[in-house]
Amino acid sequence: MNRNVAPVPSASPAPSGVAPTAVVLPDDMVKGQSIRNVPTLNPTKGLGLDLDSNEIKNSIAQIEKIKTKLPYKKSFTSAGGINVDILIPSYELLVNPWTLTVQIMPLDYEISENDPDYEKTKAAFLEAARDVFFWLKNNGVNTEQIIIQWGDREFEQTRSEEWLR
Repeated sequence: MNRNVAPVPSASPAPSGVAPTAVVLPDDMVKGQSIRNVPTLNPTKGLGLDLDSNEIKNSIAQIEKIKTKLPYKKSFTSAGGINVDILIPSYELLVNPWTLTVQIMPLDYEISENDPDYEKTKAAFLEAARDVFFWLKNNGVNTEQIIIQWGDREFEQTRSEEWLR
């Protein structure tokens, strides 16, 4: 089976002969829909999202599968030692019926790639994202059809999508 694997660096160098821990990601993890990929209406119709598009309809259908299981909350310590909280709010608090908001906190999404903690922060995000994707899949969601908004700020969404690539 083809799996995407992201290395999880340790806080200190690994003892000789010890391979770094790897986070195994679901095959379709990077295929989740981005709101940026949803078709828009032409200028004569107002340029907004095409609410009749298959992307929107499919995402609504996938979110419906978990609506009674929300909110989803989980806290854990990443392999790199970062405390992480995952929150998917209750269905009633979602921004709209076609976008699943996933908060992964309290990570520094504006961390510089030159920062010594960058890889550890990225790995913590990927561990949390993996947990979210496995939870979705275990609840019958086709993760290729659901639109996920990672965080509630543009820079969180941008960095999250960058890390998921």
